[in-house]
Amino acid sequence: MDFRVTLSYHLESLQERKLDDYLKTVCLDKVLLIMPDGKLINNGNQFIELHKNWFAKTNWKMECEIVKIAEGTEIAYTLIKVHYEELDENDNPTTMDYYLNLIFKKFDNRWLLIHDQNTVFEK
Repeated sequence: MDFRVTLSYHLESLQERKLDDYLKTVCLDKVLLIMPDGKLINNGNQFIELHKNWFAKTNWKMECEIVKIAEGTEIAYTLIKVHYEELDENDNPTTMDYYLNLIFKKFDNRWLLIHDQNTVFEK
């Protein structure tokens, strides 16, 4: 499958909270996730549980703007600028702007996510 098709599917399933579709684009035994606060998740089960809980919420949305894509024969990455909004328990919005760096590796002709790093920046 083409990397850009995989990336589009990955981001669409993320924004639409479709966990099963999202996980089809992830290499769970190799994935490394760095959260905006620096927390490191490098366990497939923890990765699934975090996304399962997050996707179950309906109080958030995110806008993604692709900044850069680089694709090789076995590794590809993208840098995405994200604007994230979430409503707290009183329906007050909180926002966060961050860069999302995604690295995919090709396994048996399929691109799968192996690295997901989130870095907050000030607007």
